[in-house]
Amino acid sequence: MKRRENRSAGELLSRLGKWLWREKWGALVLLLALAAVLGLRLWLQQEENAPSTLLGQTGDLAVSPKVTDDMALLDVTDEQGTFLFSHDGKYLTAGETEDALYFADRRTDRAEWKVEPLGDGTFVLKNAAAVTDGAPLAVCHIGGFTAYPYQEGASSFPMQFWFADDAGNLAPLDQPPQDGDRVALYYPARTVYLTPNAPDEAKVGDYAEYEKGIVLAVTADTSAPDETADGAYRGQQTLTVEIRSGRYKGRTLENVYNYVGPVSSVPVKAGDGVALIVSTYQDGSLRASVYEYDRIPALVIVLLLFFLVTALVGGKTGVKSLVSLALTVLVLFTVLIPLLLRGFPTLPTVFVAAAFIAVVTFVILGGLHRKSVCAMLGAVAGTAIALGFGLLAQAMARVNGLRIADVEALLQLRQTGTPIGLKGLLVGGVVISALGAVMDVAMSISSALEEVHAADPERGVRELFRSGMNIGRDMVGTMTNTLILAFLGAGFTLIIYLYSLGLQPFQLYPSAYVAIELISGVASSVGMILAIPLTAIISALLLKGRK
Repeated sequence: MKRRENRSAGELLSRLGKWLWREKWGALVLLLALAAVLGLRLWLQQEENAPSTLLGQTGDLAVSPKVTDDMALLDVTDEQGTFLFSHDGKYLTAGETEDALYFADRRTDRAEWKVEPLGDGTFVLKNAAAVTDGAPLAVCHIGGFTAYPYQEGASSFPMQFWFADDAGNLAPLDQPPQDGDRVALYYPARTVYLTPNAPDEAKVGDYAEYEKGIVLAVTADTSAPDETADGAYRGQQTLTVEIRSGRYKGRTLENVYNYVGPVSSVPVKAGDGVALIVSTYQDGSLRASVYEYDRIPALVIVLLLFFLVTALVGGKTGVKSLVSLALTVLVLFTVLIPLLLRGFPTLPTVFVAAAFIAVVTFVILGGLHRKSVCAMLGAVAGTAIALGFGLLAQAMARVNGLRIADVEALLQLRQTGTPIGLKGLLVGGVVISALGAVMDVAMSISSALEEVHAADPERGVRELFRSGMNIGRDMVGTMTNTLILAFLGAGFTLIIYLYSLGLQPFQLYPSAYVAIELISGVASSVGMILAIPLTAIISALLLKGRK
């Protein structure tokens, strides 16, 4: 029995080795792609944590930071590694009760701090005496400067020290401050510095946190179906809820309200998971309300079913497609969006990311073969055409990313210091939307032409190109419908509303909404359609060049 198990394990390892050898190029490209993505992400994190010259609540960029009147300059006293920070004769201290930070008139053991460098120019300030739930209280920024039980890796704890000279100039410190220094305490992630009144305003609360909870009981319920809202529930529930995450984990709260409406929350029952808004107030009291029904378990099940169906029906190719999908999501959310928020040019950055996704996806799915290379080149060319046509169309219609419906929040971010390029977001969205369809067409054409060439190697470049065009023409109608319907489906609710208004043609058609939707759908379709002849000619030339 043992020998049979060993033989099975050996066969499994042998098969795994053969598969890795067959897929060596795909595996190599995947590893290189992951290394590139992780490297970029680490660089972005270092840039985010690097000492910044952004000072003040408004996020204005100061070339030469200066001491301002509302800045709390701290006089440093170092007593053998235990620091005291004083301002106008008062000591920065953790509160006598949990989670408070303020300037005290007298020195206590809660005014003594340990400074721990994080190695990137930032520091954690842990109180030498105050411990809550086994963790020392540390200076952090949650809706303002406050003290909070330290959690390693949390983004609200890294602080910077800025040294202030006699002329009022500020310079970031890479090492802990020394006895006799005068420094400013600065939180780079929110671009704010400690002010004399900030600790008192942030003491214990008046801020909210989002936590996970479980409904223990429904103590009152006035919710009922509303026929005018298509049978959706309206009303209010009063709940008893146990908090399952955060610093209040395990605490049971009564009189938790769930405000039910057609476009807000839904009725819940005992045992349901909920997302809570937990508000903490000056006197230490808590109040919670239901933010939403906890849909995370349902979404996890939906995703698992999708993965299962893809793997069962698609086999090895399906698994490879899931790997490429995971890489696509990783690139978009950990590299592309952070780069755009740091001010990288929108369209070149989006195009490079799209080309990267296309190349890596084709290598993962088909290895490093001529078929994959043809599909890569065709997809990149088609995406470039979609970008160029989108630019032309938006210039003719005189619209850009600033006219997109949901751009106002990003405009506010830009006005407060985030250097994201907004005008290119319209065409950037076109590129991302077109990428999937263009990749589909490019792979279909290149794969079909490789089969045609294998069946009849004597066909010339012109014949292969003609075959590719014949195959591609059959795809144009369905793929164009797919793209146009995808854009119309995304705005279906708004389309119904606009139609119900009975707007006059010259009221509706000149609107930016119609122009944006039309440009998005048409530019993506043009990129997909022109990817057909481009992929066909590339495939014909490369296949006939095979020795």
